[in-house]
Amino acid sequence: MNSKTQRTRKGRLFKAGDFCRVTGITGETLRHYVDRGIIEPADIAPNSYRMYSERNAMDMLLTRSCRGLDLPIAAILRKEDSTLREQEDLFAEQERLLEEELASLESKLLRVRQQRGMIAAMAQAAGTVRERGEGEVFNLYRLIVFGKDAQITEEAMRALDQWLKFPQYVCVALNAPRASLLDGGDDALPISVGLGVREEWALKLGLDTRPPVTFFARHRNLCTVVRTYDPFSLRKSDLNGIFDEVARRGAEIASDLTGIVGTYTETEQGRLYSISLGFSIK
Repeated sequence: MNSKTQRTRKGRLFKAGDFCRVTGITGETLRHYVDRGIIEPADIAPNSYRMYSERNAMDMLLTRSCRGLDLPIAAILRKEDSTLREQEDLFAEQERLLEEELASLESKLLRVRQQRGMIAAMAQAAGTVRERGEGEVFNLYRLIVFGKDAQITEEAMRALDQWLKFPQYVCVALNAPRASLLDGGDDALPISVGLGVREEWALKLGLDTRPPVTFFARHRNLCTVVRTYDPFSLRKSDLNGIFDEVARRGAEIASDLTGIVGTYTETEQGRLYSISLGFSIK
């Protein structure tokens, strides 16, 4: 009889080394699966060697297939004695988890592409004023976290905790109230900083957007890109002529000033932020 294998009433039996070669696993993996109870040796030889059957080999191949689908060990253990319906439910749950992961990766990829586009646009647009049509302006929910008028209430913390579960959808948002923009006697801008999430993402994720969350609706607006070491110290005179452009057009400011931090650069003077700022006009 071949020394590598034996034939018994259980069929062909393999020593551990031969079993690993047949199934394409390492000895360490085999020991791990045996210790976890996923694979149970078919027999113990008189010399105390563990022997493995063709059924063990089939189970191992199925287990490797399940692991390749990221099915956790605990789920594989449940699968062993489960009915076909229970196995279907098991894989249906894994399908749901993978779909969620795919959606998360797609959103991250979208944010990366948007960030690259924003950085490129900011490099060209710093210090210029341009008009965006309604189709270019996204609807934004925002939550003010820091600033002169920001109050960290339980409601604000609830909204913050909720949004931070989905960091790939969230951006850093700035805000200055419309009243401060219309105050001709004061150059100061009471800037607040918080988080923002686009309307379509908030709806898709089922985020709670009730107060204290505010909504910045899509409108035609004027925008500019500013660079600053301290967003909280921005003044009207820093906004590169955007207010002069409003006056030149005879337009009216119709909303708060809203901004999104696109990128930043570490310099010898500190962190230099590039921020896209704009407000609706009519």
